[in-house]
Amino acid sequence: MTLHVITFSLLGILNVSWLVTEGLGYPQFNTFIYGICLVVNIVFVLLLTENYGNFGIAIARVLAFTVLFLSLFYIERWFFGKIQVKFWMKMLALLGLAAAFSAVFQNFIIDNFPISWVWLFVSIIGGGFIYVGFLLLTKFITTEEKLLLRSLLKL
Repeated sequence: MTLHVITFSLLGILNVSWLVTEGLGYPQFNTFIYGICLVVNIVFVLLLTENYGNFGIAIARVLAFTVLFLSLFYIERWFFGKIQVKFWMKMLALLGLAAAFSAVFQNFIIDNFPISWVWLFVSIIGGGFIYVGFLLLTKFITTEEKLLLRSLLKL
C-alpha cells in the first residue's frame, strides 16, 4: 500500500507541470514522457511480477512514475532556466513533517486501540486534522487558499 501512496503522490505533484507544459504549447512532450513511463512500467511489470506478484507490480509503477517525476525538473529548467531547489526543499520539509506527525498519530491509534471502524475513522480524521493543522501553523496554506476553501465550503 505504501508503494501505491508513493505512486499517486508522484502523480499528484506532476499535475501542475503537465498543465504548464500543455498550456505553453508542448503537449507532445507530455505524450513522449508518458510513453517512456509506459515502457518502463511494462518492462518492470514483466520482470518483477513472476517473482514478486502484486508487490512487483507496485515496484514497477513506482519506477515508472519516478521517470515522470524526474521530468518535472527538466520542465523547470526548460521554462524557468533552473531547478527551483529552494522551493522543493521547503515542500519536502513541510509536507514530510506534516505526514510524519500524522503517521505517528495514526500508528499510535492503530497500535493502542482495538481494531474497529470507530478507531479507523478516529485515525483517519485525526491524522487529517494533524496534517492540515501543521500546514496551517507553518503558513504553508496561504491566505488565498484559505479564502478559496471557505468559498467552496459555502456552496
